[in-house]
Amino acid sequence: MSKTRIGIVLAVAGALALSAQTVRASEVVITGDSVGAGFPFAGSYPSGTANPADTWGTRFTAQLGVDQYNIAIPGETSVGLVNTVRTWPSTRTQSQLDEAVDLIGDAGAGGVDAVTLDIGANDLLQLNDPNSGLPCLVAATPECEQLVLDTIPLIQANIDTILDAIDAAKEPGTLMMVMAYYNPLDDGSNSALIQTIEQAIGSLNVAIDAETTSHGAIKVDAHPYFKGRAADLVIPGDIHPNTTGQLVLGDLFTNGVPPDSDSDGVSDAMEAAQGSDSADTDTDGDGCSDGQEFGPNQNFGGRRDATNPYDLYDVNGDLVVNIGDDILVVAAAFGDSTGPNYSLAKDRTAPPSAAQEPDPRKRERWDLGPPDGHINIGDDILRAAVQFGADCAVP
Repeated sequence: MSKTRIGIVLAVAGALALSAQTVRASEVVITGDSVGAGFPFAGSYPSGTANPADTWGTRFTAQLGVDQYNIAIPGETSVGLVNTVRTWPSTRTQSQLDEAVDLIGDAGAGGVDAVTLDIGANDLLQLNDPNSGLPCLVAATPECEQLVLDTIPLIQANIDTILDAIDAAKEPGTLMMVMAYYNPLDDGSNSALIQTIEQAIGSLNVAIDAETTSHGAIKVDAHPYFKGRAADLVIPGDIHPNTTGQLVLGDLFTNGVPPDSDSDGVSDAMEAAQGSDSADTDTDGDGCSDGQEFGPNQNFGGRRDATNPYDLYDVNGDLVVNIGDDILVVAAAFGDSTGPNYSLAKDRTAPPSAAQEPDPRKRERWDLGPPDGHINIGDDILRAAVQFGADCAVP
């Protein structure tokens, strides 16, 4: 081979090697605090290009079929995200915000599908009562209330700075997605402490809502999905989502990705992930729309599987589980399928076991299976009774 041909081959090989090093697959850039980082499941922080198991970011990006580049830092405040200088896996030394902007540029055209942000809670967690020294989210004094009120505008100004910078760096098609916070202690008891935190988180979420609206960003609202469910979704004695809470957050981010072709409240991306039909507002035909079943409130058809037609124990088709039309009707059909009162509409089977269904959200007490030809107390009558009041007739 001539020297000229060898030179051409080496030049081409060098260009291909350089391209392989600098061009990444489409990705989501995750920024923010410990919730964004997937603490405590992600391992090292920032996790960089890793896809740690059991984090919402991994679930979200897997459902989109893209990579994640996670630079969120536990303990990060809105001030720190803008100003605190660190050395990143890229070897650059700069703030988290500047690193996010550079990552968008590194990815090149079409390289970043979305940039996510959760920030602001640590700003509030760092506030202390000037008299007792207790954290303001515990002290609930007038001084603390004023500190929270004074801090919220500062957080909002920082979020404005962050979204301005990301908006200027990203392509028009790249989504900006901002999480609205949940109350990590809300177990449904409505204690004084829970109310104090609720008031502070509510004020923060109002500021987040204002900034997402003004920047054309997508708000991912975790608050209603965690409301009253700390025992189910939060690590005991902690404020971070457990593995089930991580699944919930991942699905909420996926559901924030447009479009929603059938306008049922479930995005096409989420419909694909959960196996429902983006061209049918009621995939399983049980009368509860896919959007209602994705919703946070089980009493209005929520927290259900849009592909399971058996998870609302509605016998007469009015979409409300009540005593006379449903529960007593099921009880009257006690026995096997040869009985005079038996019908398929009255018959169910028990929810799946953990071995049958790894996702705990599909093992709720209302996640029933198809008829088995027998109506008994445990699988049918009592399971109809625990759904008393469930209502899909309310839009």
